[in-house]
Amino acid sequence: AKNGLTTVDDVTDYVKAGGGCGKCHEKIQAIIDQQSGTIQIQPQMKKKALTNIQKIKLIEETLTREIQPALAKDGGNIELIDVDGDKVTVKLRGTCATCSKSQITLKNYVETKLRELVADSLEVREVS
Repeated sequence: AKNGLTTVDDVTDYVKAGGGCGKCHEKIQAIIDQQSGTIQIQPQMKKKALTNIQKIKLIEETLTREIQPALAKDGGNIELIDVDGDKVTVKLRGTCATCSKSQITLKNYVETKLRELVADSLEVREVS
């Protein structure tokens, strides 16, 4: 976990969140679990078609919760630029922007994860 925060008490001590009434302890624990990989975002049911807004929100959520933390471990990041139908345009940042293996990361990790959690038909490409 980032900054070594693995419990609600750690978070409270570090940023004072949850130190008052305690009503947010469950939400803090859920964030800790998600960040530590204890829980994963559940894949969407593929049978139900997503509206454009639902698709974009789910892409953003997947980038934020799943993909950005993984890229950040190597000093990288990713920014959503546009979604046009099933074409997702992104910009790699940090060390990912200059990495010789960035296209492999885009296809084998980013595109695969978005297809798994959003829609099988998505195609990821990088803006130049």
